[in-house]
Amino acid sequence: AALPDWPEWWPLVFPKPPERRRPGAGPRYPGSNMFLLVVVLLVVMPLAELWAIIAVSDVIGGWQTIAVLLIDSLIGAWLLKGQGRGVLSKVDERLRAGDLPTDELVDGVLVLVAGALMLTPGFITDAIGFFLLLPPTRAPVRMALKRRFTARMGKGFQFVSMGQPGGRGFGVGTTFGGSTGRTR
Repeated sequence: AALPDWPEWWPLVFPKPPERRRPGAGPRYPGSNMFLLVVVLLVVMPLAELWAIIAVSDVIGGWQTIAVLLIDSLIGAWLLKGQGRGVLSKVDERLRAGDLPTDELVDGVLVLVAGALMLTPGFITDAIGFFLLLPPTRAPVRMALKRRFTARMGKGFQFVSMGQPGGRGFGVGTTFGGSTGRTR
């Protein structure tokens, strides 16, 4: 007895079970790493900052902890001002020489991130901000970012379009490194 053909609606009602994955095969869902990063930044990091502030205040006292955080922020603002001006002058020098200031632009982004971290009250974010403000410790981060961006440039950048004239709804397309056609 031959089995009847599957109806066309069958996969819509009963989707195919997920494949067995080997360990280390990467994320099951694209963007799951980004979700994990968002959870860490919005949930875990504030809790860690709060724990660090409470631990320091238990050792040196509450008012002294607030004073240390304020002094820390003032020193960070002073360093940020100096490093920001230094990066801008290096960008200007490279542009006047007719070169592309790739290292300097990455340094500028890192200094901007360091400034945002220094504005966030807490000892952990201030330590990361100081780490990014100092040129010797900023260099390895800059190299890692450049490697990551260089590796991803061949894959193309994704954008979300709001639809095209005569088209329907939202679509995702590729602007560089592939076609600009809509995908469903």
